[in-house]
Amino acid sequence: MSKLDGAEPARFGWNHPNRISGLGFFTFRARSKDETAHTFAQRALTFGGTGLAAWSAATLFYAAFGGGLLESAFWFYALNAFAAAATVTFAFQAVARLTHTPRRRRLFPMLLFSTPGLVAGALVIARYAEVMPASDPVSIGRYGAFLAVTYVAVAASLFERAPHKV
Repeated sequence: MSKLDGAEPARFGWNHPNRISGLGFFTFRARSKDETAHTFAQRALTFGGTGLAAWSAATLFYAAFGGGLLESAFWFYALNAFAAAATVTFAFQAVARLTHTPRRRRLFPMLLFSTPGLVAGALVIARYAEVMPASDPVSIGRYGAFLAVTYVAVAASLFERAPHKV
């Protein structure tokens, strides 16, 4: 008999305590046998909901201070864009740590976190004049750059190495 015929027990079969739940390599490692698709959906909603809340906060901040204050000087705009990026990245990393997501498995959670903001941001850019009527039409590109800096920072945080233990 070969290994595929079932002569030897599978290392990561359906009943193994460390089985992986999820889709392909976009996975969350199961902590127990009882962890199922329900927990996967709960984590997906946690990351997606936090991402939507972070996008909402960044967009409301830009709507409130974008036209008059942020766009008055380039350095002030850049400083606030990086501050917003740091805040949104902190929110992602906090949720990742609270859900005990290992660093090597944060790609799919980052996609879940970023997708609501990217889709909603694209809708806002498409309807910018209706959503933010008091803003200058030139602000469309500045708002897009504001979001781009934010989500590039979140994606770059995936490449952060774990601290070395001494």
